[in-house]
Amino acid sequence: MTRMSIKTILIIEDEASLRSEVVDMLSFEGYEMLEAENGREGIQKAREHVPDLILCDIMMPEMDGMGVLNQLRKFPETMFTPFVFMTALAEGYAMVPISPPVWFPPICPVTTPAA
Repeated sequence: MTRMSIKTILIIEDEASLRSEVVDMLSFEGYEMLEAENGREGIQKAREHVPDLILCDIMMPEMDGMGVLNQLRKFPETMFTPFVFMTALAEGYAMVPISPPVWFPPICPVTTPAA
């Protein structure tokens, strides 16, 4: 089994301290990190850099996470980019703050090589 090739991750999070914590944690693990402090900036960076994965807060000023996802799905370059919602308020989402082992299953899905 091999890992899918995820090298660059964009985090879209309006809380600077939380964004910094996630960036530090994932940078330490070897990922190239891109940051955006709001949804509009996140869309711009996603289209410009086309990351391998996007981690996005649900509740943000200007544009919420669902608005970001809906906009990114309109563009061919970001239409199929894996997207993970983060929140501290709901079940079924990546909860923040969290420890590294919780992040890695969604970030590094396992696939079986072709025979």
